[in-house]
Amino acid sequence: MPLKTYDTKADFDAEYDLDATWATGITDATPKRRLGYDREVLFSQAELRAANYINLLDLKSNQKILILGCGFGWTVEALNNVGFNNVVGIDTSPYIHSELNNQYQGTSDILTDEGNFKPQVVITENLIESYSDAELDTLLQKYAGVTLVHLVSTNIKRTDLNIKTLEEWKTLRPNDTFIEESPWRLL
Repeated sequence: MPLKTYDTKADFDAEYDLDATWATGITDATPKRRLGYDREVLFSQAELRAANYINLLDLKSNQKILILGCGFGWTVEALNNVGFNNVVGIDTSPYIHSELNNQYQGTSDILTDEGNFKPQVVITENLIESYSDAELDTLLQKYAGVTLVHLVSTNIKRTDLNIKTLEEWKTLRPNDTFIEESPWRLL
């Protein structure tokens, strides 16, 4: 069981800590409205993430990329917008899927597992901090032989997460690549 789960709206509200108005009754089923969170703020962050992934990791548009912990799918969308069309996003939060299914009438592009998709690159977005070291090993063992990249937050002080320095993460998982988001740093 992860150290931290994001099963409810309150979990996401607390994590994003935005003064965003929760929209109810949205009938617009386009990705321009992802559950009422402030898209202008959050999508620009996703575009920055996508650009940094492409530049720091030298990603190619024909690579099959899996994003674990993709939340509302904005990074997937941002990569799609610049020609990366083999990107799949997975988030296991029951809250995310319930709301996306309500908003998109069951046609959401965010999945609960990768099915038959065989990624060449797996990117975790602020996911590994939610697991103990042993749970993380179990979670990622199915991706042995695949390039594993982890976006991590190292500059936050929280006791409910498994926060480590970039160097500590690299010591724990020496074959993986780590990206620190603020400031952007690759190890």
